[in-house]
Amino acid sequence: MTDLADTVTLPPVPAGALVPSRAAALEAEAVSAWFGDRKVLDRVSLAMPAREVTALIGPSGCGKSTFLRILNRMHELTGTASLAGRVLLDGADIYDRGRRITHARREIGMVFQKPNPFPAMSLYENVLAGLKLGGIRADRATKDELVEECLTKAGLWREVRTGCGSPAGRSPAASSSASASPARSPSAPASCSWTSPARRSTRPPPGASRRPSPN
Repeated sequence: MTDLADTVTLPPVPAGALVPSRAAALEAEAVSAWFGDRKVLDRVSLAMPAREVTALIGPSGCGKSTFLRILNRMHELTGTASLAGRVLLDGADIYDRGRRITHARREIGMVFQKPNPFPAMSLYENVLAGLKLGGIRADRATKDELVEECLTKAGLWREVRTGCGSPAGRSPAASSSASASPARSPSAPASCSWTSPARRSTRPPPGASRRPSPN
């Protein structure tokens, strides 16, 4: 069983932990998944080498999304879900009972098919939510640079740079509107337009018992 407190409260992480020191390999070993009595994945094994792109291609309903959710430990959020097998990040099982769910999600991110921002938070706060939830500290200049870098990589910076202090639910990125709402969060800048500092160069064997998802 996973204690809820373990998934919420974490000690602060030094600012130096903002950038991973190296890429990590991910591997699924004989992963099977169920929703109640319905088996949706049957002993799937897949190696995903570091610094390479691995694509899952298949028809709708074949289990691609379920498999991805297992890699991020989201499958267990469904009450009727259970699974068998192992998911290894650099050889360590992310489902090990001694491993916090938040630790796995720090190292394995997931981007959903549709935009899913926190609507009451600004775009600026949405981009930085991972730092706050992970207990990672950073000064304002570092946050500003990180927000610009992330929004640029997402292809949104030019569209939202003058209004990413607006609530995300009413922002250009969420509504595809050309202009941002004048409303803004008091803890975020009215505009995200700034001059950034110089950037740094920068399976269990057949017949094995399946384990229920931790609550």
